Amino acid sequence: MRLPLLWEDDLADVASPIVPGVLSLVPRDVTVVQFDEPLTDRDHRRLGRWFQKHPGVTLRAYAEGLGTSDDLSFLRHYPGLTGLSLNCFYEPPVLDARNLEHLPLTLRELHLEVRTSGNALHRLADLPHLQRLSLAHHRRLPPVLSQLASLRELHLEGPVKDLEPLAGLTQLEHLKLRSVTADLSPLMALTQLRALEIRLGGTTDLSAVPDIGEITYLELWLVRGLTDLEFLADMCHLQHLFLQALRNVHALPDLSACTALERVHLETMKGLVDLASLATAPALRQLWMVDFSHLQPEDLLPLKACGALEELGIGMGSDRKNVAARDLLRIPGSYGGHEWP
Repeated sequence: MRLPLLWEDDLADVASPIVPGVLSLVPRDVTVVQFDEPLTDRDHRRLGRWFQKHPGVTLRAYAEGLGTSDDLSFLRHYPGLTGLSLNCFYEPPVLDARNLEHLPLTLRELHLEVRTSGNALHRLADLPHLQRLSLAHHRRLPPVLSQLASLRELHLEGPVKDLEPLAGLTQLEHLKLRSVTADLSPLMALTQLRALEIRLGGTTDLSAVPDIGEITYLELWLVRGLTDLEFLADMCHLQHLFLQALRNVHALPDLSACTALERVHLETMKGLVDLASLATAPALRQLWMVDFSHLQPEDLLPLKACGALEELGIGMGSDRKNVAARDLLRIPGSYGGHEWP
């Protein structure tokens, strides 16, 4: 028999039967309460009363937590819920408009890693406080997205092919695209966008990115076939750049116009051999280079020309190379755990 309550860090797992008083043991720093097997109606009522006293906590149903049906009627027991996450990894149920009628109007954050049918997502237009939304399993985005005026953060997981419905989200500040291959030009209407993350997928034409909002954080991770990062030279608002596993990128462009760029994180960039452009970033203070075993310590010499650099973190795959890089550069930071000074 499973314990009715388990927790680790900021997550708590509940399971039926939830005995009286057990929910009082949930630590105060828990931000998500979740279940991976269906709860009884009585336990939903009990858990719903607990959520009324903890309105900032997110409810998550995952794996088999939704049962074998697509019934979301249990949400009627959570009238004041502000955060909801439905994650079904295998054979996700198909939700229709009838199911989504039970979404609490108080939701501020909603994660739907499930499939939907027809116009099921029209219900989202009735959520006046919705600020953060995650959608998966959509090839075509629902037109209702353009009506979500309160939305500030959006996470889309492919296979999405057309981003045109996002053009109406003029208040959006943070956009995450995962496994998406699409034209980015519709995003130029997002004048308030400050953070853009592109992970996986095959979107290789990023020339529109400098004209999207005023991006201060950009993350590119394992984008298939991406070779050209010349657009970075025009990103005058960029403060933090994160690049990971872009194997076809061999060099960075001149960054002298990136006067706000202070932090750069490079990880598993196996094709990157020319580091000279980093020295052209006038405000670069912090640089991390993780998993750079393909370089030799002398390949890092261009970093000595980074006049504003205050902190450096480097991992070159061996103690010998890390120590040699530390002794060669003598820039404050960590070299595979070998600190300098």
